[in-house]
Amino acid sequence: MKSPFHGTLFRFPLRNADQAANSKLSKQAYIEDDISSMFVQLYEDGILSLLFLKSVLSVEMYVWDVGMPEPRKTYSCSINSANDDVVWHRQALQRFSKLKYVSDCEMDAFSLDFLSEAVVGGLSQNRTHKFYVVQTMASPSSRIGSFAAMAAKDYDMHLLRHVYQMIHLILSSTHLALMPEGVGWWWCIFAAPTKDDHLKLGRAFCFLPLPVKTGFRVHINGYFEVSSNRRGIWYGDDMDRSGKVRSIWNRLLLEDVVAPSFAKLLLGMRQFLGSTKTYYSL
Repeated sequence: MKSPFHGTLFRFPLRNADQAANSKLSKQAYIEDDISSMFVQLYEDGILSLLFLKSVLSVEMYVWDVGMPEPRKTYSCSINSANDDVVWHRQALQRFSKLKYVSDCEMDAFSLDFLSEAVVGGLSQNRTHKFYVVQTMASPSSRIGSFAAMAAKDYDMHLLRHVYQMIHLILSSTHLALMPEGVGWWWCIFAAPTKDDHLKLGRAFCFLPLPVKTGFRVHINGYFEVSSNRRGIWYGDDMDRSGKVRSIWNRLLLEDVVAPSFAKLLLGMRQFLGSTKTYYSL
């Protein structure tokens, strides 16, 4: 590299069957199609992966072709206009955690724009997505706060009473742009609503997405107690000891933090949607 890179790099080398057989790192072969397929999947889920992270602003994927002086970007997902105000809101957890006195509920609400880009065969496709975010931290003196203190004392389990809720607004658009060849630019632009967009299917998150549907049209991120393989959230009345504590904790998150956050989100969404069918479908 000729200059410092302010981020994290992941290099995915290719490995054919013969190389895999002799490799001391891995016996798994990775051909070009495998990496390309992984890039496509990461691009499709890129916005979901960035939604509730505190510091990561963008994910970019490059391919370095043989004989080329530098890699070419194929996919990217990023926060659009990541200014100081956006960074301040995304780091609300750190601010709330440092407060000496916390009221019944500390809340923060803001809108967030994302941009995703795919460059395939000289054609650049840009998509924009807007989200409305509500963040809440319960008071240490609340019911869930008292339960967290008990779990830390009796079970050495350190739980955090903080939840984000995010809804995908019906304000998305898609732009296609032909990349330049020779002199001049050729543009073809159109916009379309994304009513069937998978981003609007409510998911549960523990900072990164979980394979759990919320049943709502909102995404919910919280310090849920999840299974060791992150395939599920602890839930049920037929558990004992630490399993019971985890199950109760998740229920308290829903009742004491998610519920008031959802009410705040509905009030905030009125300014974007008004008294429309979309609003009442929430």
